Amino acid sequence: MPRRSITDKEIALIKAMKRRGMRNSAIQFYFNRPDRQVNSGRITNITDGTYSNSATIPVATDAELDAFLAANLGGSALPPPPRPTSPVDPATIEALFGQDAGGTWRFRAGETDEHECKANFGFKHASTWLRAVAALANNRGGYILFGVHDIDSAKAGGVDKSYAVLGLSSTEFGNADPSDFTKHLKSKLDPTPRVRSAVVTIGGKAVGVLHVEQHPGRPVIVTKQDGDLREGDIFFRYPGQSSRIKYADLRAMLDARDYEARQQVLPMVERLFRLGPGRALIADLDAGLLDDGKLPITIDQTLVDQLTFIREGEFSEVEGAPTLRLVGEVTATGGDGAFGSRGVLTDANLLLNFLKREALFRPQEYTWPRSAAGSRALP
Repeated sequence: MPRRSITDKEIALIKAMKRRGMRNSAIQFYFNRPDRQVNSGRITNITDGTYSNSATIPVATDAELDAFLAANLGGSALPPPPRPTSPVDPATIEALFGQDAGGTWRFRAGETDEHECKANFGFKHASTWLRAVAALANNRGGYILFGVHDIDSAKAGGVDKSYAVLGLSSTEFGNADPSDFTKHLKSKLDPTPRVRSAVVTIGGKAVGVLHVEQHPGRPVIVTKQDGDLREGDIFFRYPGQSSRIKYADLRAMLDARDYEARQQVLPMVERLFRLGPGRALIADLDAGLLDDGKLPITIDQTLVDQLTFIREGEFSEVEGAPTLRLVGEVTATGGDGAFGSRGVLTDANLLLNFLKREALFRPQEYTWPRSAAGSRALP
């Protein structure tokens, strides 16, 4: 049997974590070391029993798992702490670090497809971290940690600095306003990635944290030359590196975007088919038009503004929620003063138009209600 780097005890704990419902990405933090990476695939292999003899190793007990979590988190594992609302919450970031046997604080996960470590930060040479931001935004999002050493291949003097906390060398990151990051992102990348920043103290040293969200409109593309960034570049975060995207990953990204777009449009298309073209109008809120392909109806700008606000707002769809109603009078805009379609006509409509000598846009509509009218004489 080939030699494996994960011990029986670790395998038992990993199995217990999976039984408790912990995600692979969370489990990694407890077992990754500078000299050994335990990736998500390895955890899956342990779970399904295909890694070495993991199938024969019993699952750790709840008491053993609780003791392990308490020892590694510095507190009781039960009950679990409340989930923070922000990805840059200090408690969230602090949990990503731990001390090794020599007392050095290190980033547990190492560099993955969701984490990148950088020893320094600066706005002057922003291309180094802009590249990482674009790469993470084009993948699943993640963290850039400044003041943390990346993989140390040289090991100068026999000292391994891989993922060790070095601390920020200046206060530039901590003093930066969110608009400073946004300005650099907007000037070089499109669409603009969304980031959050924070400074967290780890082992008495300041670490700059930049959290990058996955962009819903991927791909994020470089729009301006800067350092090693070239106009038109599309970067993607791979395990351990942010590099120019491969064709297969770009194809998958575009396919996923097209699928999401179709999913958003399909409910409207299905509704249109159910109604039929004779009963449906398409609302163009940019042009302010209701259109059936034959006769457009202009929507008053006041109503357009209200509709746009409703579309862009955040509403919870709950049972019994009120229905929104569009209220307004439909009039012609051709400049001849003619009225547009009124829909259901009443005697009052007919009399008012007659007395005011108003031109009619669709005169035939005024004959429709007469079949249902009484014997009263009307003009």
